[in-house]
Amino acid sequence: MEPGRDVVDLGGLVMDLSELLGVEVDVLTEAGLNPRVRDRFLAEAVLESPAPAPRR
Repeated sequence: MEPGRDVVDLGGLVMDLSELLGVEVDVLTEAGLNPRVRDRFLAEAVLESPAPAPRR
C-alpha cells in the first residue's frame, strides 16, 4: 500500500475487489506475508498504478 494509507483503506479495497470480482478476496500488505513464501509471492506480483483521472 502507499504510504499514508491505513486499515480503513485496506478494508475498502477488499470490499471493492470482492464486489468487482464477485468472490471473496484476501488482501495483505507486504509486511503481512509469511516470510517463507514472501519472495515467491512478490516475484509473481503485478504492480499497477492508479488509472489517471478522466480529462474534461
